Amino acid sequence: MPTPNGHFMRVPQTRKHLGQHYLISHPILKQIVYAAKITPNQQVVEIGPGTGKLTQYLAQAAKRVIALEIDPRLCQFLEQALKDSDNIDIIQADAAKYDYQQLAERYLESADARFKLVANLPYYLSTPILLKLIKHKLLFEQIIVMLQAEFVQRLAATPGTKAYGSLTVILQYHMHIESLMPVPSECFSPRPKVDSAVVRLTPLLKPRVAVRDEGLFFKLVRAAFAQRRKTIYNALSHAPTLNLPSALLKEALTGSKIDPGVRGETLSLEGFAELADNVWLMHRN
Repeated sequence: MPTPNGHFMRVPQTRKHLGQHYLISHPILKQIVYAAKITPNQQVVEIGPGTGKLTQYLAQAAKRVIALEIDPRLCQFLEQALKDSDNIDIIQADAAKYDYQQLAERYLESADARFKLVANLPYYLSTPILLKLIKHKLLFEQIIVMLQAEFVQRLAATPGTKAYGSLTVILQYHMHIESLMPVPSECFSPRPKVDSAVVRLTPLLKPRVAVRDEGLFFKLVRAAFAQRRKTIYNALSHAPTLNLPSALLKEALTGSKIDPGVRGETLSLEGFAELADNVWLMHRN
């Protein structure tokens, strides 16, 4: 890989257990940066910079790029390869466990300033990283991530479809989701066995639906999808995290106009919210 000063460095071999596939298509790299709509005064967080190709494009558009990389070999490579760029910081960190509030305290210059996040997420860590980002969602103006194409379909799925699941409900509760572009497998090295897609997640300042008890809402959603073949009544009545009396659950379903014999995948975000509120109210009474 050529460094900014024209020298070449040996790129570390990829590690399968870290899900490393380096994006090498310059047209796709440019499209991602364009889709991020980065302005010169913005701070950008990148997860999984790999060999730094996207990092360099981001640095040309942004005030600063803070790149989180879990692999210490790649961190050393990036420090050397990008040493002539004075607006790139490399941090060795596990993005699924990192405390993003640290970045805000270090880099954001005002209370209302927010990052943009750009990432080519490793497929095997997509869910834990996205759930972690949800916890810190108010730090980000937008989150532009590349994911497995099938995973993107899950995020944007609608009730009653095979792709619709608990992660769909959780992400749509917190984010506006917009699919941007497909990315064929030949755009990577080594080439993965599946295609990818880029999606834009815009954190909502207020959740898409209002619920009385957010913790109860999410427990109910996860329980409803834990055993997809079960009816909504059977799934929730046997969920140890809920421990709902049979009579209370039946009354809550009836009050929400939900047939106890349907499956959880048929309920909309609004349907889950109404059911959770009815359960909460009956527990109170």
